[in-house]
Amino acid sequence: MAQLPPAVEQVLRVHAAFIHTVVNALRDRSQLPELMKQLDAAEQAGWARLVGALRHVIDGRRDPSIKLGLDEEDGILLDAILRGLAATPRSSSGWTRKTASCSMPSCAGSTTLRPCRLWTPARTAAPLPPAWLR
Repeated sequence: MAQLPPAVEQVLRVHAAFIHTVVNALRDRSQLPELMKQLDAAEQAGWARLVGALRHVIDGRRDPSIKLGLDEEDGILLDAILRGLAATPRSSSGWTRKTASCSMPSCAGSTTLRPCRLWTPARTAAPLPPAWLR
C-alpha cells in the first residue's frame, strides 16, 4: 500500500492552483478583479474565514493576527500564500505552471496551463511545486 504524504503536503498539493492564483493576483494587481470574483464564490462555498484573512492580505496586512480563527488547513494555505508573496519572482521566460486540482469552487478540476514565474522550468518533467509552496 502506498503511503500518503504528510498532511501539510497534501493540503498544498490539493490547493496549489488556488495558492498560485492568489499569489499571482497580488503580484499583478490587474488580476485582482478576477481574484475577487473567485473569493466571493469561495466565501459562498463555506470558506468565509480564509477569504476574510485573504482580504486582509490584499489590503496589505501581513501580521500574524490575520491567522486568528483559521482552522489548520486554512492556516496552511495562508502561510503558503504569504511565503509566495515573500519569494523573489523569477523571469517568466520558459516557466510554466504544472496542472493541479483544487477544491476551491472557481478552479476545481482545472487543467489549464498558465505562464508562471515561480514553478518548475517547462523543460523539466519534475512535478514539484516551487520551494515556497512546500
